[in-house]
Amino acid sequence: MASHAQPLLPPAPETGLARVLARLEAALGLMVEIPAAALVVAEVVVLFSGIIARYVLHTPLTWSDELASTLFLWLAMLGSAVALRRGSHMRMTAIVWALPGRTRSVFDAIALAAGLGFLVLIFPAALHWAQEEAFITTPAMEISAAWRASAFPIGVSFMIAFSLLRLAAVGKWQHALIAIGAVLAAIVVFWLLGPKLKPLGNVNLIIFFVGVV
Repeated sequence: MASHAQPLLPPAPETGLARVLARLEAALGLMVEIPAAALVVAEVVVLFSGIIARYVLHTPLTWSDELASTLFLWLAMLGSAVALRRGSHMRMTAIVWALPGRTRSVFDAIALAAGLGFLVLIFPAALHWAQEEAFITTPAMEISAAWRASAFPIGVSFMIAFSLLRLAAVGKWQHALIAIGAVLAAIVVFWLLGPKLKPLGNVNLIIFFVGVV
């Protein structure tokens, strides 16, 4: 199992397109990493202020917990996008890294395409939930709950963008096409099997985990 930062795919040859994609990814990375770093600082300040107010000054801040949870949600989603860009998400690599270089590149591309497929599938639900939360007002800060819920669609959008950029930067475009085709085929198969899988209940979890491994 690998949890350290490592390239998910081999670097593409140095071409004009590769350089453009690298610059675009770097610019997009700054758009995510700078706010994520600021959120870490803000989270520490808010939590520390809440502790001092509650246990030292004995005048609890009614909004600190609510703000901290909102910042944490944003931090989690932006942090996930940063981890995806750096290839830092935990994944099983024992079998994949034992494969020959070309085969390993294809399976790495499939892993990236599978994550991309999942993100694309959940994006409409994330966006719908954020829209629904817009009608709710938070009890302490009295602001729209959409400020918190919008972290999901925005974070997923960044992860989709990074996944697309990584696939576009694959050295051999045939590997990317194979990966996308395999993932699309799996999605279609599971969609067609949906009515038969529903009655299985929790057995679906076993099928899901087997598919992931």
